[in-house]
Amino acid sequence: MTGDRVPLLVDGHVHVYEAFDRTRFLDGAAANFRRAAADLGLAPRSDIAGCLMMTERPVHHVFREFRAEADGDRPPSAAPWHFQRTGEAESLLARRPDGETLLILAGRQVETREKLEISALACDLEFPTGLPFGEALNAVLNSPAVAALPWGFGKWWSRRGRIVEAALEQAGAGRLFLGDNSGRPWLYPTPRIFGNAAARRIWNLPGTDPLPFASEEARCGAFGFMIDMEIDEARPAESIRTSLRKMNVQPRLYGSLETAARFLRHQVKMAL
Repeated sequence: MTGDRVPLLVDGHVHVYEAFDRTRFLDGAAANFRRAAADLGLAPRSDIAGCLMMTERPVHHVFREFRAEADGDRPPSAAPWHFQRTGEAESLLARRPDGETLLILAGRQVETREKLEISALACDLEFPTGLPFGEALNAVLNSPAVAALPWGFGKWWSRRGRIVEAALEQAGAGRLFLGDNSGRPWLYPTPRIFGNAAARRIWNLPGTDPLPFASEEARCGAFGFMIDMEIDEARPAESIRTSLRKMNVQPRLYGSLETAARFLRHQVKMAL
């Protein structure tokens, strides 16, 4: 990695499900980052193709499985990719023999009593599930994690929408973020909460948020944001946390939202 300020593409909402083939997941992410860089007119980075910020559900610990592979405590699950430790517990490098490299950051998805979600990004701590929203958010805000509130279909309506709005009013810039995702259909109006948040300098850190179907395994890296930053090769997660909290403008976004037909098809599959 480098100490120069160069653009880094980041997928801010990543899951790795049991249905995913891990080699195809990593190959797909690398290809999507390279394709997005080309679409944006960026010169390819010489160190890493992009960054995957995991948001694992309480029952999932894929990042820790990758870390155990890096330590030699677990058989490889994504050959020819291999994992390499950094100088911190919450980040790993995934490398392919041809030199392709991805940065992977730990992160947790915190589920609240109100069925809202909070992303605890760039952090490998465990958080209680089922707490009232305010308590859960304070737990994340008081941790090293970058706290983000991810969009979900129907989750910001009515009472829950008012809860999110109140949180934005109380949060200071650099402490709380929102997170759009590529599953939102492009015909669906942009939720007004994003505009209200931006007026308070609370920025959008979007990601793909793949669904638990094998057809989704190669989507990560295709939707997210770009930041210009220096990366400390020993502590990349700390570098990213610091850069995000110091941002004074909305980072550039990239990628396409879902088509209406695909969105409806996925909603039916999820219901079934």
